[in-house]
Amino acid sequence: MCEDYRATATIDFAMDTADFDAGRRITTPTLLLWGANGSVGRHFAPLEIWRRYATDIRGAKALPCGHYVEQEVSDETAGELHAFFKSP
Repeated sequence: MCEDYRATATIDFAMDTADFDAGRRITTPTLLLWGANGSVGRHFAPLEIWRRYATDIRGAKALPCGHYVEQEVSDETAGELHAFFKSP
């Protein structure tokens, strides 16, 4: 797990920056969920940010929780995932 966090600040950051600078974006359908009460929900505009990185955002929703959406509102998260994977 620690290596994953280390990679975020090193090789992942470098690779993501190169892809972004080259105009490459995520083209697969993307579901975007975040906690309304977490730092993302309080301080950022997730949909606006992710539109720079992904071309097919099919769901974007703040859930009534903090950072850990899958733990704090598991039923709502499961419902959103189910609807997303069920959609064409």
